[in-house]
Amino acid sequence: MYQYRIQQLLVFETEKSEVVNLELEVLKMKIIIIFIDLLMATVLFFVGRFF
Repeated sequence: MYQYRIQQLLVFETEKSEVVNLELEVLKMKIIIIFIDLLMATVLFFVGRFF
């Protein structure tokens, strides 16, 4: 009985950590995309000014 509960809790914990990991990955992707976006905007801005 107790063994089953502990197993359930362990499964729940690992699932939770996987979800958190996934959220972190998504967050990293979003930050990278925003960074690239800002970089491109800056480059295009200066290119537009000079030409």
